[in-house]
Amino acid sequence: MLNELIYTRCGVGRDILKNGATQMGEGLKVYSCSEDLFKEGADFPFIKSIVAVRHPFQEPDFMNDAYLYYIPEKGSPLFANFHPIPEAMGRPGNFISQIFSGDLNGYPCEFFGSSDWDAKSKPETYYYGFEKKAPDFLPQRKNLSKGKITFEKAGEFISQGRAEALKASVSFVFQQFAAAPEDRKYLIIKDTTENIELWIAAIEYAFSVKIACSIPFATRMADITATGGTTGNRYVVNASGFSCPVGEEGSKKRLKVIIAGIDLRDKNIANLKSLPAYYCILDGTQKKALFEVPDISAVGYYSVITKFDQEHLELLKVISELKNSSVSNSIFEVWEAYNYLIKTPANSWQTGEAAKHLVYIKKNLNSNYFFRETLYKKIYSNIENFIKQDEASGYKFLDWLRESGGLDENKICDFIIGFFINKLKTGSSGLDASWEEIKKQSFALIVADKILEKPILDLLIEAISKSDKKRVLQILSVYTGCLKIIQRSSPIEKDEIQIAAFSRGIALEDMELLKGPLDELGGNTDRVRNFIFSIAKKIEGDQKQSDFIWRFILDVFAASISETNIRSFCSNAIDLKFPERVEDILVKGLVSGIKPGVLCQIFREAYKDPGDNDGLKFFKWYIEKADSVNSYSQIIDEINASNLHERVCAVLYHLMDKKMPVLVKPRSLEADLERKLKRYAKSDVDCSNAAAGILLCDLVSYVGNKGKINKLLEKNLKDSITVNADFPKTEYCDILIHKIIPTLDMVSQQLTVLCIYQCPDAAFDTFVCLYLDKIVSNGNKNPNLLINLLAISMNINPNEDKPMLENLGKVFGGKLTGIKNKIHKYFPLLIGKYYSEKFISVLRTGVAKCRNENISEELEKHLAKAKAEYEKKRQNSPLGLFKQLFKAKDKGEN
Repeated sequence: MLNELIYTRCGVGRDILKNGATQMGEGLKVYSCSEDLFKEGADFPFIKSIVAVRHPFQEPDFMNDAYLYYIPEKGSPLFANFHPIPEAMGRPGNFISQIFSGDLNGYPCEFFGSSDWDAKSKPETYYYGFEKKAPDFLPQRKNLSKGKITFEKAGEFISQGRAEALKASVSFVFQQFAAAPEDRKYLIIKDTTENIELWIAAIEYAFSVKIACSIPFATRMADITATGGTTGNRYVVNASGFSCPVGEEGSKKRLKVIIAGIDLRDKNIANLKSLPAYYCILDGTQKKALFEVPDISAVGYYSVITKFDQEHLELLKVISELKNSSVSNSIFEVWEAYNYLIKTPANSWQTGEAAKHLVYIKKNLNSNYFFRETLYKKIYSNIENFIKQDEASGYKFLDWLRESGGLDENKICDFIIGFFINKLKTGSSGLDASWEEIKKQSFALIVADKILEKPILDLLIEAISKSDKKRVLQILSVYTGCLKIIQRSSPIEKDEIQIAAFSRGIALEDMELLKGPLDELGGNTDRVRNFIFSIAKKIEGDQKQSDFIWRFILDVFAASISETNIRSFCSNAIDLKFPERVEDILVKGLVSGIKPGVLCQIFREAYKDPGDNDGLKFFKWYIEKADSVNSYSQIIDEINASNLHERVCAVLYHLMDKKMPVLVKPRSLEADLERKLKRYAKSDVDCSNAAAGILLCDLVSYVGNKGKINKLLEKNLKDSITVNADFPKTEYCDILIHKIIPTLDMVSQQLTVLCIYQCPDAAFDTFVCLYLDKIVSNGNKNPNLLINLLAISMNINPNEDKPMLENLGKVFGGKLTGIKNKIHKYFPLLIGKYYSEKFISVLRTGVAKCRNENISEELEKHLAKAKAEYEKKRQNSPLGLFKQLFKAKDKGEN
């Protein structure tokens, strides 16, 4: 139904801004309207503004009606007829605007000249017939009768050399509808009024009726060339879409029409010039578009819209089936799809290309489009060939057939099972794509239900047992996909497909393949654990496969690590007689950041009576992870509390002892830790950093107390301390050399320290050398200590040291001889390194006490050699060379 409104000069009228209330006083105003117009939610300020516009006309000859078609953002389309009235009742400038609001039953152009524009047929006095009350509301019109424009007349008009201009105009319309409303331009057609109407008709006939009714136009409009503000073709809407004053917050500019005519007789035609930022010009007199047109030669649609023949009508019929009733590129695409699917023989189709067009039609056309039956017959008769040519695309045809014609479900299964299942068993590069396509189709439920029947499942289980990883994963993916489609979960512990796939993964030793079946468990840790342990129990007799499955268990377990899960895993492992695997689980927890104390407690719960190897793997990891004094101390306490076998304890204590940092601070947590660790580190198994640290700590503490130092050294000498080969390079050795040695003033103390630290021969040579270097460097402070030490090294025992040395000899056993030999080995080096007159004097005095001629002779040999080297160095020194120069001068030599 159409609502009507008449605007003209009249007596009493109606105020549409006040719901049709009576409006008194002579003048231009709304005479009357349909009462239902107020039910539309129309934009009445906009309606009032457009009907009040006096469009250009000149009396008496320029009397053509103007037709204006508006699409406001609020309310129904508005179709207006502007009729100029020549001088009547002695007053020039009168006009009538008659508007119909609502959806038309045809192309707007077809109502130009309709007899239903009858407001102008009544005399001017008619509109003054009411003096005190408003006229009655106008009745609604069911539809409008057709006017003077027809499809054939528009075609004849275009055939007269206007085809290219029409293509350009239609292309312009497409461009504007692709732009945002506030960015659109409009087209001005310069021609006679009669031709302007035909131009608009030809443009409308490029579209379906619905789409044409979405394109606003005006055959003539006041101030059409105006570009500023909101005059002419512009107005403003607010955020709600209603017209509003300029400047309102959030308002946006809009165009009233996309196409507008300007009659050659319009005096404003002089203002018409090319302004591409605002509008473009179609010069009808030249039959030419005065604007740049994009290349549209490849779009078949544009050649058809100029024909006005049967194909043209066919195009209009096709695009009338579109769901989208606005100007868009879907018009091109649906015409392309129609041409391919209907006009091209099915045996010439490329399945993928045809499927693309079919999917487009299914998505964008109304469900009962006119060529549906023809398309159904073509596809049904060729469906098997389509699937063979391109299975994934063929499924789209199959789905469409089912939706369009109720294709029998068994027939669908025959098609799919025949092609898809065979590929699933034997393998195909396109299998994954096929399955993804099947899942998208409406028949996916039917297919999934069929695949899950026992005969096909038996075929798949057999295929799994012979397939590689890729094929097994594909089969598993299809199987679990079917379960999801029919919304059924898998009892995986009893599921033959899952177990077959898992078993195949074990046989192939492929971690990724093992994870596939577990996807169905959806992260349920208890079900994962029960399923995997049940498999592990079945294959425990095969050590290789058992080790592999346990590596997988730990890999899966790591993804859901927690204290609760660890307890459950360990409990299951013990219950199922896998105690040796508990430590693997605990190590995984340790690496994942679970508190070590918690893991140790779980260890003790699992291993109530540890065997001779239990705890070694877990506590080794614990020690490796430790990085602080508190951690080391806690580990020792945990080891003690775990009742580990003595052999395991020894290995762990020595492992920790190796990792111990240099800790020599007296009366501290570090010292306490070293003493705690020393109790368990056995010197006959490995070296002991802890014992070395404790001795150094105590020696530093007792510096200056000769009696306590002697007792301390004698106590440690009984066991001695074994150290690593790198001992001379450690901080321990550095502290010993530079802090302890300078404080020991007895030969017996020095020899005792040398005997306590036991290291390999090469390292011991370096240690002794460093030791003697330090003593010799302090020789000026305590020369007797140096002499006595050298004398003893030559097997000379001064009387004052004899009792102490005899006592040491009992304790040292063979060690004293070894010390003597090491010192004796470095004797020539020391003499050469520290040779001086004072050193020789002190050394000879000490040797004289020995009363050993062999040693004296040996000493003199070394001294003579050292003296010669000393003299050579001195002569070659700058001072020596200077003296030789003066001696030569005194003798008269050059």
